[in-house]
Amino acid sequence: MFSSIMFSMFCGTTVIYPLSGSPPIAATAVECLKHTTVDAICMIPPQIEELSHNPKMLDYLSQHVQTLFWAGGDISASAGNTIASKLKLFTTCGSTEMGMWPTIHPCGPWLSRHWKSMRFHPTANLEFRHRSGDLHEAFVCRNPALEEEQPVFKVFPHAQEISSGDLFSPTKDENDVSPSAISQSLPEHQLWQYRGRADDMQVFLSGEKYHPVSVEKRIVSGCADVHEALLVGTRRPQAALLVEMKPGAELQTNEQQVEAMVRIWPAVEDANRLCPAYAVITRERILFTDSRSMVRTAKGSVSRPATVQLYQKELDALFD
Repeated sequence: MFSSIMFSMFCGTTVIYPLSGSPPIAATAVECLKHTTVDAICMIPPQIEELSHNPKMLDYLSQHVQTLFWAGGDISASAGNTIASKLKLFTTCGSTEMGMWPTIHPCGPWLSRHWKSMRFHPTANLEFRHRSGDLHEAFVCRNPALEEEQPVFKVFPHAQEISSGDLFSPTKDENDVSPSAISQSLPEHQLWQYRGRADDMQVFLSGEKYHPVSVEKRIVSGCADVHEALLVGTRRPQAALLVEMKPGAELQTNEQQVEAMVRIWPAVEDANRLCPAYAVITRERILFTDSRSMVRTAKGSVSRPATVQLYQKELDALFD
């Protein structure tokens, strides 16, 4: 909402909203294209995932719009690759207090392999500080010469830096700096990929840390019956996995849970290849949701703290 208002005021953009009360699904955008023309469409992650699993819908969209972008969270690699093969796909990020972060896009041919990457404008004065592995947290550092380009310091006039709480990894490309050569602040040309929120980081009893979003996305994309997956490890000796099945695949009996375990296990095994030993998921520590759905945010993404709290008792029982 914030961004679309700013685009309209300063860029003269005409913004088309769906009807109030209608569900936020990709099909709504496709239906809109049957009645008007647009230059670009903005979606949230659940809509991107929905679109990637519907070839007919994606084909229609690609024939009527050139650009699709998303914000509000991460998407699976399979969804991004599928859509990027059809049209120009990119992401952006921002917040209420910071506005949209200024990014630089190429004016020549669009490199579809960089659909997940962002190149931030130097006036944003972002600094990426190492947190774990190849993960870096983005900080906005104050620059008096760029105050008009840093609106967050109008909101917080006494702050010298602001943590975004967002984690990024450098894009691994033959022309980019290798992760091993990364210092506290990387060159301006560096491409960055959004990886998730810093508060998604799991801190095990051993003190070891692991950011689980890539594993969770791999499980969801690897099994058609899985709607959401949450790896839980904070204050625990090993990882547990909370799984929500898609509508129509809910589990009512123990037999159905056994069958579901068989269906999801190949995707879990594949995801385990990304995990260090302390974050590997075993069969004994997989929990399926019951009639209580995972808690969602206004953006449609899963609220990790609220969902873990909702299933706290059942998750704790996995380690008894």
